Amino acid sequence: MKLQELIELVQQHHPELGHNQIVLEANRALNDFSMQTKLVRGTFDISTVIDKRFYDLNENIIEIEEVIYDHGTGKGTTIPRLINKPRVKDTT
Repeated sequence: MKLQELIELVQQHHPELGHNQIVLEANRALNDFSMQTKLVRGTFDISTVIDKRFYDLNENIIEIEEVIYDHGTGKGTTIPRLINKPRVKDTT
């Protein structure tokens, strides 16, 4: 179904809704569907700094499945998932 067909179908049942509102809601539903089904996947690179533990993440990151650390050798090391909270609180 094309967007225009969707708009016409929605307006048949909800004539009070305008074109822009329907497009906004359709995009929101599409984003929700993509997040819930994990349809969209991607990889992100973050440059690390010595003695820095926490980093700001890209706002498009929804969930982290795996972290691979590359020591500059081109061979990445998978970082094990942290199951419990760290024993020592570190905010660096």
